Amino acid sequence: MRGEVVDSKSGALIENVDIAISNLKKTFLKRTTTDENGSFRIDLPYEGIYTILCVKKQYFHSDTYQVSTVGKNQDEVIALKIPLIKAELGEYYVLRSIDFEVNSTSLQVKRGKGNIDELVLFLNDNPAILIEVGAHTDSRGNDQYNMELSTKRAKAVAEYIYSKGINKNRVSFRGYGETKLINHCKNDIFCTSENHLKNRRIEFRVISVKKQ
Repeated sequence: MRGEVVDSKSGALIENVDIAISNLKKTFLKRTTTDENGSFRIDLPYEGIYTILCVKKQYFHSDTYQVSTVGKNQDEVIALKIPLIKAELGEYYVLRSIDFEVNSTSLQVKRGKGNIDELVLFLNDNPAILIEVGAHTDSRGNDQYNMELSTKRAKAVAEYIYSKGINKNRVSFRGYGETKLINHCKNDIFCTSENHLKNRRIEFRVISVKKQ
C-alpha cells in the first residue's frame, strides 16, 4: 500500500504524520510516519481488511479508512490519498450527529457522544489548543428561551469534556440561541423540519494556540 496525506484545504502534502495500520482480526499492527513528501508505504502480509488512522499535531484525527486485499494479486499496489483537516485559529467546526431531543439538555438522550470523545482525543494530543463550545437552536420558540436552552446545551457538552480529564481552563462554552442561523429559517418564516435541523447544531471554535 502506498499513500499520501494532504491538507484538506490547500492540498499540500504533510510530513511526519503518524500512521497506524491494522487488520480487523488484530493479528497485524504496523506504525509508520509520512516522509518529507507526505508519503508512506507498507507491505500488507495477509489477505483481509485493514484499517488506517492518521494523526498529526494541530490536525484532527483522520476518518478511519478501510482497504481490502481480498482477491487482489500479491504484486498489486493499493493507492490512497488521505486528507487531514487542520485546526485553525478562529475557525468553526461542527460536531456532527450531536442530537439533543426537543427542549432537552441531557447528553443521555442524544446521539453523537462518540464525536465528543474524538474531540477529547484531539485536545489530549494538542495541549496548547483552547476551544469554545458553542450551541445553536433553530428559530422556533421564544428567543430568550432558545438562548437559555443553547447555553445549557453548550455547558452540558463542556462538562462532558471536563469529565474526561480536560482542564476547564481549556474549554469555554457559550449559547448562541437563534442568533447565528445558517439558512433563511428566521422567525415567522415557514421551513421544513429538515431545514430547521440544520440550525440546531453544536460546534467548537479554536480560540487560542499557546506557544510551547
